[in-house]
Amino acid sequence: MKLSNLYARIAGADNLGDLQGAFLDYIKGFGSDYFTAFTIGIDGEDDARFPYGRFDHPWPLHYVNRGFKAHDACLKIAISLKNERLPVVWREACSRMNESELLVMTEAMAFGLHDGVVFTFQNQNGSLSIMTVAGGTDLDLNAETIAILGAAGRRVHLRAMQLQGQDESTYVPGLSKAEQQILFHLKHKRSNWEIAQIEGKAENTVKKHRANLLKKLNAPSTAHAVFFAYRAGLFENNPW
Repeated sequence: MKLSNLYARIAGADNLGDLQGAFLDYIKGFGSDYFTAFTIGIDGEDDARFPYGRFDHPWPLHYVNRGFKAHDACLKIAISLKNERLPVVWREACSRMNESELLVMTEAMAFGLHDGVVFTFQNQNGSLSIMTVAGGTDLDLNAETIAILGAAGRRVHLRAMQLQGQDESTYVPGLSKAEQQILFHLKHKRSNWEIAQIEGKAENTVKKHRANLLKKLNAPSTAHAVFFAYRAGLFENNPW
């Protein structure tokens, strides 16, 4: 399924079931057949109103019953990096895990989940949403795949928020207002000096915002950032 087709299905989804089905159909093309998402409120507690994903898979129930949340290293790392919005890949995180944390990964493999990636999305109300996409041995989490899954996941999350009555359609998860403005200028191929003149900012400030948004989008260059932003729909319905 093309990303544009997924976006059309997301826009047309009028309930979480249709939305989840569309995303599952899409991620299967990357060797994944599992995703879940939940929200941590500003008080640090789970927001029980807002979980979604593939809960017919046996892993979520096993995860909860075993109390694995307290030992989930990928979740801990993702939350610790919430200000940077960096994806956390299971296998890459293994090197930093202790014995109990490795047990989570070992048992996940027993349920057919050999690798995965965790994304974080900051919400306007201060809560933090966590999305995990995982799969079996066919899942190849290279840099391009992670970027595409992250872009698609962001769009799914925004639609899920809308369906839950929390419309954030003009909000770009993880990017500040200043970074969104810089991204708009980069789309028009403006230099740091030009952006500084237009926005009335110091050129060093523009450079800082530019570096931050590249890091948050996990983009190695400005061209990649603009490409990822187009694919993620970050220029749609945005005042900049």
